[in-house]
Amino acid sequence: MAERDISDLIARYEHMLISGKPVYFDADEYDELAEYYDKLDDLDSARDIVAQGLAIHPENERLMLKNARFLIYDSKYSEALTFLNTHFGTYNFDLYLMKIECLLNMSLYAEAYQLTTEVLNDEDTDLGIILSELGFIYLETEYYDEAVLYLEKSLEYDSQNREVLDDLAFAYESKGDFESAVRICNKVLDIDPYSLETWLMLGKLYSLNNDYENAIDAFDFALTLDEKDFSALKLKAHCLILSERTEEAIEVLKLCLALYPEDDTIYLTLADSYLELERFDDMLAYLDEYERCAGETTESISKKAYAYLMKGNYDKAKSLIDKVLEIDPESFEVNMIAGELSYKQEDMLKAEFFYLKALTLQESESDSDDVLEKLVSVSVKEGDLDKAIGWQKRILDINASASVLKKLALLYLEKGDKENYTSTLDMFSDDELRDFFLLFYQDEHRDISISDREYLLNRLSEAFNCRLLYKNIKY
Repeated sequence: MAERDISDLIARYEHMLISGKPVYFDADEYDELAEYYDKLDDLDSARDIVAQGLAIHPENERLMLKNARFLIYDSKYSEALTFLNTHFGTYNFDLYLMKIECLLNMSLYAEAYQLTTEVLNDEDTDLGIILSELGFIYLETEYYDEAVLYLEKSLEYDSQNREVLDDLAFAYESKGDFESAVRICNKVLDIDPYSLETWLMLGKLYSLNNDYENAIDAFDFALTLDEKDFSALKLKAHCLILSERTEEAIEVLKLCLALYPEDDTIYLTLADSYLELERFDDMLAYLDEYERCAGETTESISKKAYAYLMKGNYDKAKSLIDKVLEIDPESFEVNMIAGELSYKQEDMLKAEFFYLKALTLQESESDSDDVLEKLVSVSVKEGDLDKAIGWQKRILDINASASVLKKLALLYLEKGDKENYTSTLDMFSDDELRDFFLLFYQDEHRDISISDREYLLNRLSEAFNCRLLYKNIKY
């Protein structure tokens, strides 16, 4: 049904505002005006209209419901619920939906579920509409399992409902069920293959699932609909970088820059891309461009410091590091770069100081493996194998991979700690043990079956006993 033309009503209202002369509007007109400004996201005007309407028509239900809606917009859930309970005593579909929304936001799930059951028994409202509205409310309040349940059920009544499909895709994404979200996006594209927003969402979902090739294809489809779409271009470049197609990503980013030169973040992304290619002069050039647009930031100075460090210009790197540390001594990135510079300059005390500082700045232990690896290297350089082993065991707690175990075994080997060396070997799988064996016996290329594990352990025990031969193994 086409919306009623209220242009004359809007003109009357706006003329009243300009002239300052009062004009009478009935309750329905106030309701329509409030709805109009609400859709324009002009909530201040919508609130004023509802307040004016209630001053004249204090018992009008639709205006009271809108007043409650604005309280919900402002996250005043308890106040909104009290208002609704005070002014309404009988069942009303919109009323109950708002009550459910308030209760869910207040974490009163049992009470919300009780009202949800009453709404589902509403015989005067189409069940498909009830389910879709409930699904939207549970989605908005982050009860994703319930949202999926109601939205999926709603599709049984109207499988082509775009709003429901869009909400359902978002609900699955929010749950982390990217495959189901992709399935729903493909349903939407069957209905509307020219939906730019859906192609973008599909690409994002593939990228979240680490399926970068399909993500790139989706963004390419989006770009056939709008070759200048900034989101599609940037997201495609991001996926190209993640799939190690950095040079292709650079070409896309340069196109972004040509189309949207005012977006200074593109310069930083280009600088990072050239870092991946170890083209440090190009990296520095784009950092200069970034600073011309946005001014110097701790991020840009830190990136420059790292580029000069990798170019071997330690003096320039140090001056930039000192500059950032003066501004932000708590910067994780610059403390890591300072540690790397000190390590390259063979100053292990300073390197350890900066890496330890960086370690304290990590938000969680699970993100600390890079710093811990640096501390292992520093401890080995200092000849403190006990400390190196301690750091390596912390890495093992975070990431029990074969490479981490291998390094721990080598450290025990170097230290001459046979008991812990042997117990570490016992933690290897059969395939990992074979790989470790070949570090020492590269000429023995015969196939070794699973039944040869005891043989491998005996030979690796021999390697331990001859450990002085392997003093030069790099950790």
